[in-house]
Amino acid sequence: MPLAKQDKDYLISAITPVNPKLVDIDRVFTNLLPLLKYEGAPITRGRREFVTTDSLTAMVCRDDTLHFQGFAERAQVVHHWLESDFLSLVHRGKTDKQQVAAPLPMHLNTYKLRNAKHCRDYGVADQIFSLLYYGAPDVLKELRDFLFRGADYYTDQYDGQSDLDIETLLMMRILDQKERDYPDDRKKPSVPWPLCIGQARILGDDIARLLAYQHKMPRLVLISHIKNVMALHVGIYMLRLFQIVPDLVAQGTFASTCRDCPVQSENSDLFDACAFPLHLITDMGEDYRSHMAELARQQFNIHLERLNLYVRAHLMLKKLQEFGDDLSQRHRIVLPESLEEILALRDYDAPMELKTFFEIRIRSLMASDSGNPDERLVAIRRLGLNELDTYVEMVYLLRQQFHQSYYIDLLDSIFQKNRETGLMRQGYGRANKRRYSLGSGLLETLIHIAVLESTPEDGFRTRSIRVDSSVEWLRRRYSIYISRLPAVREPSITDLEALRLNSQAFKDRLREIGFYTDLSDAYISQVIRPRYHFEQRVTT
Repeated sequence: MPLAKQDKDYLISAITPVNPKLVDIDRVFTNLLPLLKYEGAPITRGRREFVTTDSLTAMVCRDDTLHFQGFAERAQVVHHWLESDFLSLVHRGKTDKQQVAAPLPMHLNTYKLRNAKHCRDYGVADQIFSLLYYGAPDVLKELRDFLFRGADYYTDQYDGQSDLDIETLLMMRILDQKERDYPDDRKKPSVPWPLCIGQARILGDDIARLLAYQHKMPRLVLISHIKNVMALHVGIYMLRLFQIVPDLVAQGTFASTCRDCPVQSENSDLFDACAFPLHLITDMGEDYRSHMAELARQQFNIHLERLNLYVRAHLMLKKLQEFGDDLSQRHRIVLPESLEEILALRDYDAPMELKTFFEIRIRSLMASDSGNPDERLVAIRRLGLNELDTYVEMVYLLRQQFHQSYYIDLLDSIFQKNRETGLMRQGYGRANKRRYSLGSGLLETLIHIAVLESTPEDGFRTRSIRVDSSVEWLRRRYSIYISRLPAVREPSITDLEALRLNSQAFKDRLREIGFYTDLSDAYISQVIRPRYHFEQRVTT
């Protein structure tokens, strides 16, 4: 007998708006754009035409001296140009199925050309916006202004003056042919508070540092770095939730350090002071059979074990929330809003109502078309747990594998598995399972951030840093372990040798992407030099 909707309901926006599914980072960023533009407010929706490559080609090939000239005779070339360089497509290459999801997010207004049906982000954009909204509101506005550059504030069209790259200019001229939209003032934006405000602050500081390059770095390259760091932080944020939420359910309240989070960009300890330390043992090599790769795989498996605890705690909160909704509808209580208020319902002063509510759910769950209930559920029933715990254990048993598979899909996509911009790798075969591995593209992004230091004028300037300092910086800021193991684990001789080789592979990777020249074995000469140089860049 299939599960009822009341048994399958899972999401709680107060924990995270993310619905764990496979996502595309470009589409996540596209859906973030209107949130940045209107500060989370919904948009007034008019009649929207379905965007196709042909319709965009027609916009470019119009005989319109205000927008384009000389393209009409090369419509097929324009069509292929748009497909290859400008568009995120679903079913790319399959002629009968290929559809436009959205243009690549090269300007704040490109969301106007998205097809919402094919451009879903499953709440990841809302999570990023929430982190910036509460953790770095000034950076949020600065990011919006950077992405909006080239458009007139009043007309929402190209201002005719800004010096833009050819790709963004072409997209602006297409957007000029779209109607302006407005925020829907009838609906107030609802932005949930992030459970890890420290992660939000560091995400904001990372973006502020990257925006310091806006007059040095090509626009599209800078946007790609911003996407990389957003995806990384969302992935790390989810891993932190795997610890925070089970602890909340166990204790009934948030940890004291979370109430007054010590993690600030100015604090040199960063996440060393966090009550929920995260460890990402990261393989820098290419051999999946190496001992370092095995350590990285073991670390991912530890996070999977924490995921199971998180799913159970999440189910506990969701089912108590449903109980609270039922009481509120019957005017027995005021609707609980915070997670702590929801958890307090475990000690509701009318225990018979709590018992009856979940006893009905249990009987419904155990009902079978054949008349014989699932033996696994019968075994849980005999454990002697209270009705709430019994129901949660039953639902967890039936849905754990489902939730785990979708969370793995989510982690694969936001850690950009098997991409140069990602933090995860997996090959073919049973031995080559998922492991944390830092791609060259993501390393380049992080090094651009690392070589900046704050100035007294609230800006940033570039400087050289030692290789060993950068390794320690990655550990404290992103919990990425390269040259050492977490303090909770005593390294063996084999571990130490693997870590030595991993450190050397890190230097080799730096050399490949052009940040490091090995002049000597002396530590003082092993220096990472910035690619772009400036003495002072004020970012506000």
